[in-house]
Amino acid sequence: MRGLDVRLALTDLANAKSQLAQAKNQLQQITWQLEVLLGQYPADGWQKTADAIPESSDPPSFPTQQALPDPPRLLPAGLPSDLLARRPDLIAAFSRLLAADARKRFHVREIVTSWYRHIGDFGDFKPDFHIPTEKSLIDLEIELLAQDPEILNAAADAVKARIMRYPGIADLSDSRKPGKPEIRFRLKPEGERLGLRLKDLAEQVRHAYYGEEVQRFMRGRFEVKFQVRHLREERETIQDLLAMSIRLPSGGQAQLGMLADIDFALGFGALMRADRMGVVKLHVQLVDSPPVSASVIDQELATQFFPALEQQYRGIKISRGEAAKEADEIMAGLKRNTLIALAMIYALLAVTFKSYIQPLLFLLTVPVAWLGAVLIHWLMGLNFSFQSLVGMVAASGVVVDDSVVLLHFIRKRREEFTHFADLIVNVCVSRFRPILLVALTSIAGFAPMLFETSEQAKFLVPVTLSLAAGLSFGMIATLVLVPVCYAMLSDGRQLLIRFRKTES
Repeated sequence: MRGLDVRLALTDLANAKSQLAQAKNQLQQITWQLEVLLGQYPADGWQKTADAIPESSDPPSFPTQQALPDPPRLLPAGLPSDLLARRPDLIAAFSRLLAADARKRFHVREIVTSWYRHIGDFGDFKPDFHIPTEKSLIDLEIELLAQDPEILNAAADAVKARIMRYPGIADLSDSRKPGKPEIRFRLKPEGERLGLRLKDLAEQVRHAYYGEEVQRFMRGRFEVKFQVRHLREERETIQDLLAMSIRLPSGGQAQLGMLADIDFALGFGALMRADRMGVVKLHVQLVDSPPVSASVIDQELATQFFPALEQQYRGIKISRGEAAKEADEIMAGLKRNTLIALAMIYALLAVTFKSYIQPLLFLLTVPVAWLGAVLIHWLMGLNFSFQSLVGMVAASGVVVDDSVVLLHFIRKRREEFTHFADLIVNVCVSRFRPILLVALTSIAGFAPMLFETSEQAKFLVPVTLSLAAGLSFGMIATLVLVPVCYAMLSDGRQLLIRFRKTES
């Protein structure tokens, strides 16, 4: 035990020396910082290195008289401008000005897109861009599932190659994370005949290189572990690994190279599994206003590419991912709730006007408003999104209100006119200003959000755009389509009454 105490004491001494070197380095850095604050850097009187600092506890003495260097002289007249253009400080200052101006004129997403276009693919290296001003949205998500890792990787590479053919792809990320390089063993027939198992081989290699604990005891408050492993000289090269002696179940020994083959491969950085199968997720991000929308890409892949891929790689399963499933559920709920809302509007109007046909006239403005929202998105080159549908549904109730006001005014003044056409013209002219003002004031209220350029409010643009276009087209439908249809309905009633009188 006395030799062990000596070893532990030597270890403590080595640790103390290493801490002393770190303290010297910190003292040197603090000395330089003080010289800079005193305006005495670089100080000719203090050019000692960390090794030259005395080990005593006395603080070093700083020079008191050290002037700052003289400022550079003014540039002489007639100096060629090329010399100024090659000055590093001027180049750095000019680059900083350009960078500050670029931050005002370019969006971060454009810089990321330019990075991928010019830099290309680094293989295992994957830069991760974080944009603090906006949430990273995934336009398309694809999940691949398979039990065989080779089939899963081959199918994922095929899908990535197909997606990259589409224009407007800003980023295509992969959930597969490469791990560290590793050596994999595969038993030879000779090893299997000798009764050796791959598990026993791996354990012996681990004990030889990492170590096997043989003893453990307490020394004061510390626990001391003893591990035994091969010498460093015997575990530095691949030849040393292949020449390693392996114990056999029969008690004999043989070299590892005679019992197993070795392969070099990357390990798994992250494993994703579902239903006892490996999972690979592909996330696709498109540029702003892409030439091909995510829905078109998804539909083409599902109808044209995925069936052939499933035939080529047996056992592969392809799904649209959790985000797409949630989007489908939200869309189904929106459709259901929209139908319920329209049914409630129809029921309220039918009870109020005591008619089953007139409420249908009010609802004629709803599809016209939806058509306006679709047309404005097409004219402005914007993709139709879920927020656009929300704006369309919100515009439905507003345009119905204008129709209700107009038809209620027609019914109220019906007895004042002999000819029905004169009634329609007079009511439309008298109610034109209120309906127009309602639409214009609503659109003016949406204008700040329509022209908003901040990233936090960009998701509101499709909503307000659908509302503004829906109100504009709904106003036209209220002043033109609804009166015409009401006049046709009135003429139909008159014809029906005359037909019944003729028969009677």
